[in-house]
Amino acid sequence: MHPHSSHELQSLDVGCYSPLKASYGKEIEKVMRMHITHITKDDFFLALKAAFFASMGEKNVQASF
Repeated sequence: MHPHSSHELQSLDVGCYSPLKASYGKEIEKVMRMHITHITKDDFFLALKAAFFASMGEKNVQASF
């Protein structure tokens, strides 16, 4: 990261990655409700992909800036 640039990137933490984290948590909860306790790499990427497309819309990213 470029020195003295963290204040410019902080909005991404709140505006983009916070909804992504919440969406990913919901996807993992769905998996856990099916009594699957071990998450494989495939499960991880499927859940992350679903969470990414649910939370990283154009409006959400633009609103972060």
